[in-house]
Amino acid sequence: MNTASTAPSSGRPTRQGLPVCAPEWSEGMRWLFDVNGCLLIENVLTDEEIARFRAAAEQVVQETGKSQIGSMIQANPVFAELMDNRIMFPMALKILGRNTQVYSSTLIANSRSNNFVQQWHQDGPSHDQYNNLAHPTPLIQLRLAYMLTDCLDAQQGGLAVIPGSHKAAGAPPKDVLELDRLSVPVLGRAGSVFVFHNGLWHGGIENKTDSPRITAHIIYAPVWLRPIGSHRYPDEFKRALTPRRRLLLADNDNPRDIYLSDVYVYEEDGSIGGS
Repeated sequence: MNTASTAPSSGRPTRQGLPVCAPEWSEGMRWLFDVNGCLLIENVLTDEEIARFRAAAEQVVQETGKSQIGSMIQANPVFAELMDNRIMFPMALKILGRNTQVYSSTLIANSRSNNFVQQWHQDGPSHDQYNNLAHPTPLIQLRLAYMLTDCLDAQQGGLAVIPGSHKAAGAPPKDVLELDRLSVPVLGRAGSVFVFHNGLWHGGIENKTDSPRITAHIIYAPVWLRPIGSHRYPDEFKRALTPRRRLLLADNDNPRDIYLSDVYVYEEDGSIGGS
């Protein structure tokens, strides 16, 4: 993970700075993503889905005692539903391309007690950052953060982002980070999804309230990129998945087949094999 020296400021507790999109794809959304490196989409999850995912999240946090849980889709089977969400999965394919996989998944529960703060960073490996590959940083990981709690106040410990920073050649210098209104907090209602480019500079704000901020993250990447951790999943876990979700794991017997077959290519609507 590439880091800069200064943590983001929580700024004013107002909902501002990022345009809010409806959950229907448009070429305008593609343009916004290209310009800002991110999209904020409201009303993706239903009230019933929010309640189920939040209950599962609270259970996992209680069982593990952690505020960040990797391999979220294995931590509780309900989270596997987010791998190919009916609204967001087709959008992810339009942005990242049809040859994709679920690269990783993470659950984050930011509360006052865990003092969770992230410095400014881009997503990607720390030993060889994606921004070393080309300028601007290429799109290799697409992160979807499903908001399971309201975050309408920057004091609730959400993300802060620097819109458009995915196009910059390097880390923001300290004098830039000290400028007023450089960054904006990501504020939205439960059921919203924040989508962002791996090159977008972002950081986590300290939660200064008694309300936890819970987000469930699905990270997509091209199928040729080795997933975080083992590329093989337990058989018991895979048996409970739909064919499309098993395919999204890119859990293959022969890793070379990702170069030799189009089996991992999805239709624009997210379907496979005419399904």
